[in-house]
Amino acid sequence: MKVQETQQMVKDVLQKGGFHFDDVVIEDRGEGEYYINILCQADAAKLIGHSGEVLLALQHLIKNILRSQVLTEDKDYVKIDIDSYRIKQESNVLSMADKRAKMVLETGKTEALPSMSSFFRRLVHLHIKETYPQLTTYSQGDGNYRSVCIALASGSTDEDGASADLYVDVEF
Repeated sequence: MKVQETQQMVKDVLQKGGFHFDDVVIEDRGEGEYYINILCQADAAKLIGHSGEVLLALQHLIKNILRSQVLTEDKDYVKIDIDSYRIKQESNVLSMADKRAKMVLETGKTEALPSMSSFFRRLVHLHIKETYPQLTTYSQGDGNYRSVCIALASGSTDEDGASADLYVDVEF
């Protein structure tokens, strides 16, 4: 990725969109992963939008511009954030998943998380798989109402001694 050119392009897009911002910080996280954080305390809510919708649209737009102007390669992964909003959201979702996972371990009963985007569902599936080998996850519901359930893994038993033979249904 051409960092200085990318930084200027992001600034130009924001200015042309009428957004006020303080700075654009690009972090190279290695292996083709880049984190672009737009610092803008005054206009943050406007750039994030309701439930992050504007942020997601901005990420899509910027990624397409980066590729069309050959500022990034197809294999590069670019993540756009506004005042670390996404990092805070990811932390909140993982914290909630941890609490529910611990409840499943204590009670043996399956726990369902609130409905969430496919990005957050994937994050939960991967986190539970890595952190709690005795648990499994699966998705249920349709569309915007799809949620993750956390249950005892196959071979484990719940508090009644029943086997928990569930499958993982990860949608990407």
